[in-house]
Amino acid sequence: MWNKIKNSKWLYVLLSILMAVILWAYVVKEADPDLTKDVAGIPVTFTGTGILNSRNLIVTEGGEQSLTLNISAKSATLNKLSRDTISLTVDLSNIVEPGTFRRIVNVSYPQNVNQGDISLNTELDGLYIEFTVSKKETKEVPVYVEFSGSIAKGYQAGEATITPGTISVSGQRELVNQVASAKVVLTQQELSETYEGDLAFVFVGSDGEELTDANIQSNVDTVHVIYPIVQYKQIPLVVELVPGGGATPDDVTVLPLLEGAEPLEDQPDGARQVVVGEISITGPEDELDGLHKLVVGQVDLADVITSKTYTFPITLSEGFGNESGIQELSVSVAIKEGALARREFAVTNIVLVNIPEGLNVELVTQSRQVTIRGTQEAVNRIYEGQLRIVADVAASNATAVGRHNIPAKVYVDGSDDVGVVGGDYNITIDITQ
Repeated sequence: MWNKIKNSKWLYVLLSILMAVILWAYVVKEADPDLTKDVAGIPVTFTGTGILNSRNLIVTEGGEQSLTLNISAKSATLNKLSRDTISLTVDLSNIVEPGTFRRIVNVSYPQNVNQGDISLNTELDGLYIEFTVSKKETKEVPVYVEFSGSIAKGYQAGEATITPGTISVSGQRELVNQVASAKVVLTQQELSETYEGDLAFVFVGSDGEELTDANIQSNVDTVHVIYPIVQYKQIPLVVELVPGGGATPDDVTVLPLLEGAEPLEDQPDGARQVVVGEISITGPEDELDGLHKLVVGQVDLADVITSKTYTFPITLSEGFGNESGIQELSVSVAIKEGALARREFAVTNIVLVNIPEGLNVELVTQSRQVTIRGTQEAVNRIYEGQLRIVADVAASNATAVGRHNIPAKVYVDGSDDVGVVGGDYNITIDITQ
């Protein structure tokens, strides 16, 4: 039996395995001794900061520290230990008042190692850190945009929108009191469209200098910025001169005239548009491209006896912006000296037309002074019989019993070379039952 076992190959297999186990145990014990190394730069993390903040306290000094630990362990264990796998923490939840504190750190190793296999050789004094806790100050500060980039030609920037417009800053009272505002710096170049994005900010003191090293916290890390970029265009302001009262645009001077402005073509009815100024406007790009002038008003030359000043409001369509800020424009129109002659007539040919049925209307005005104007030669050819005054009773809406002053129109028959000066000619009628 023994000979059979002795001659079996399984006996040798089992003996080989036993010898391997014994040899492995020896190697582990004798050939794999404990090794020692320094693990440097392990950051210290504070816990319980929420409780500390609820007590209106904050760490103001020593908030960012790191330690070096001297550790011994087997090679396999030691290879798993680094500044990223070892954690050092200090609990702040039991601090109730400001002061400078010296606390020991709590050392934690990764879960995939047996802590009993690790020896911490660092002296006890090397496991302490010192930090300062102060009263926390909180205040709101405004946020503004500083643009240090550039804008493309033909475009301009509008007012930036910042969300939130104010931020809450907190920290040591002496440091927080130095903060006057928060600044967002926009550096984009050749902007031709509105910029929108989330940007970081820096704190700025009352002297305008950046506070780069201040240990100050804020309730947000970025703000949302919309920086509008719109196209602008210089638009000529135009006044239209309408012939009347024997005067044409050639017979008048207009002030102010925009120096160097391109002359505009006369209208089919003899009216003329003159450029009296310009403004800078912004608006939708496609609409700006089709806008070449802005007519601010019209002057009937029949209303200009010798000279007259008109004030026209500058009104833009919705969607356009008046960047020049000019809200109205004053224009002076004067008859050129010696260009035209005037002549007055006492007109007695007064006619009432369109008298509503059932009304008894009598003419009170028997004569009306009328001034005509034209060249001296044309005026001299006119006689009183060519002038007549016509009043449309129905158009005046005068229907009540009593006297009414109603508008009338003056005609110069047989002549196109002169006109009637002054557009308002009225007569008086009497309506009876």
